[in-house]
Amino acid sequence: MKSSWQTSLRDSIVSPVELAEKFNLDVAALTAVAGRYPFRITRHYFNLINKVGDPVWRQAVPDLRELHDAAQH
Repeated sequence: MKSSWQTSLRDSIVSPVELAEKFNLDVAALTAVAGRYPFRITRHYFNLINKVGDPVWRQAVPDLRELHDAAQH
């Protein structure tokens, strides 16, 4: 049997589609930013997000504006 951290890691959210469905967002934009800045959010941490842009969201989900910043450097 795997330990709880391994299960948590395995069940993490890595799909822009899942984020888009829960928060009614543009999948294409999330996919674009996730292509450059991949993310992994555990289910527990994901459930702490109340809305797009809240403090937990900003720590866990890459922002589309980061693509513009990266292009300038």
